[in-house]
Amino acid sequence: WVEQYARRALVTQTWELRLDAWPSRAIALPHPPVQSVSGITYVDSSGVTQTWSSTEYAVDIYSVPGLVRLAYGYSWPNIRGDERGIAVTYVTGYGASGTNVPYELRQAVLLRAQMEYDGWNADALGTMRGAADAYERIVCGCFVGAYP
Repeated sequence: WVEQYARRALVTQTWELRLDAWPSRAIALPHPPVQSVSGITYVDSSGVTQTWSSTEYAVDIYSVPGLVRLAYGYSWPNIRGDERGIAVTYVTGYGASGTNVPYELRQAVLLRAQMEYDGWNADALGTMRGAADAYERIVCGCFVGAYP
């Protein structure tokens, strides 16, 4: 739930982003924080799948979301235009262990587990409402909005 609503990867994961065409400026990589890009493949104008040289693009792991931009002096490779013909494989998340996840997000996971166990509104007095409010404040504060 926390990953879904905050649009972040908590622990290390490998993702593949598929695109139909190159963007005008940069490829935004969902589910930050991005650790690295493993590789980018594309279907060239002849219909052959190619691996794009990592010297021709730069990865910005510090932006949220992470970005892939052209390296200086390079342009996007020519593609045939196949649907989902570009594949970016990347590693994201705060680390391999839950202890690498920021404290606030770990608290959100615990609050969500408590709410699922006890129920969102455990009693008529609304004692769970405080947990639900805290959960929403944490997750909304870490939310990653729409990508460019």
